[in-house]
Amino acid sequence: EAADVLPSEAVYLGDNPLFDFKGSSEIGMTTIRVANPEFDDHVCDPGWDAHFRLSRVTELSGFLPKAEKAVARS
Repeated sequence: EAADVLPSEAVYLGDNPLFDFKGSSEIGMTTIRVANPEFDDHVCDPGWDAHFRLSRVTELSGFLPKAEKAVARS
């Protein structure tokens, strides 16, 4: 609200599936999980993981246009 952006127009980027993605997903944000060795092998319960995964944050600029198209189709 403070940024004058709808949740469906925002992206949440995080690396901890135990805390980062559930709330953001529930309000309609697209979530992206960046690899973190501490959680790479962690299997999440449904609804707790991100919509997308990246190996490193530097992949984000090339990924966002692809994510936007995928979200638009869903």
